[in-house]
Amino acid sequence: MRIFVVGNINAGKSYIVSKLVKKYPLYKVLSIDEFRKKYSDSTIEKELETRKIFADEIINSKDAIIEFSGGNTIASLFIDKLRVNSCVVLEVEENLDICLERINTKDFSKIPYPAFNESLSETIIRLDFEFKNNCIESNFNNKILYHYKINSSINIDDLPLDQYEMTIRLVDELENKYDCLFAFGSLGRGELNKYSDVDIFLKTKDSIAIVENKIKQIFPNSEIIIQRDQIAIYIQNYLLEINIITNLKEAQLFYVKSEIKNIDRTILLGDDKLKLELEKLLNDYIYNFKEELAFTISRLKYYVKSLPRIMGKKDLYKYYFHNNIIIHEYVKLIYFINGNRSYSYLPRYAYEMVDLNIWRKLIYTFEEDQEKHYNNIKKLTDDIISRAYNYLNSI
Repeated sequence: MRIFVVGNINAGKSYIVSKLVKKYPLYKVLSIDEFRKKYSDSTIEKELETRKIFADEIINSKDAIIEFSGGNTIASLFIDKLRVNSCVVLEVEENLDICLERINTKDFSKIPYPAFNESLSETIIRLDFEFKNNCIESNFNNKILYHYKINSSINIDDLPLDQYEMTIRLVDELENKYDCLFAFGSLGRGELNKYSDVDIFLKTKDSIAIVENKIKQIFPNSEIIIQRDQIAIYIQNYLLEINIITNLKEAQLFYVKSEIKNIDRTILLGDDKLKLELEKLLNDYIYNFKEELAFTISRLKYYVKSLPRIMGKKDLYKYYFHNNIIIHEYVKLIYFINGNRSYSYLPRYAYEMVDLNIWRKLIYTFEEDQEKHYNNIKKLTDDIISRAYNYLNSI
């Protein structure tokens, strides 16, 4: 994985690099100022040569921590050689006045900066303006998988860099083997955090066994669990899930329900044709909220109705199983009534939506009196069903 540490002069980039080195000790560290010390002599000619050497090293180094301002004069020398969505950028932000003040506390004499018609202060002011106008996104074009804006005090371990490393390593190894790989879930939305799983679709005619064998070669120390067309890869404390599909229609529901904001950022391997197909996938999906709400009400009524018959059969596990379905449908109705529609297949942070006393009445344990539990469930579900019908009729 290439991690670019960019930002203004004196913003604290080197401090962030030192933190990253501790986390990824086997990565190369590429710093434009270190290259200047080695190859440049303050002349414009040598500066241009140094930039070219620096850019070539970036191109040839897949696992690297790369430090430079992020300006286009250097980025333009390597950016077209990188794959789409193939790097992570950490943009270190700092107040302009602080960057200017630090000029007096740092020794720049050892770095042979080129003698352009611009003072160091003027360069810092210009760069500050460029960063505020989002120059990094334009300079790196579509090559950024994720762009963080951070300050130098950040705890690097709070960022999901390990998940990005897993993802980029996977894509690096599959690049010449497949041509349709795209993200969904939190990675697809650009909301990955350090606790997130990585969810990916791979479109291929290869069998699960063939794909699994390739995965084992990429992640030899991982644990792999196969569930039909899903390959779950456990790497240390992280989970990478690859869902095998033979046509894009199979991915439609999960891709749509992932609330994708930027299709381009979901494409890990693919071209403009794939982008158009994914756009069509989203546009063709017709979501009927009233229909889903009515269906959820019906499911809840059905499973509540099933409980007395199951009690008569004295099938404890079936009662327990149906009760858990009831809880899920109950939570979904509360979620809907509160005006939520996204992530309806598994409402996020559902625990907080239900009062603790209600949770105690909903949950069934095998030692509990079934008749008493059923009476509690019946009262709770009658109430939520009534509220849900009122909500359904109001929309």
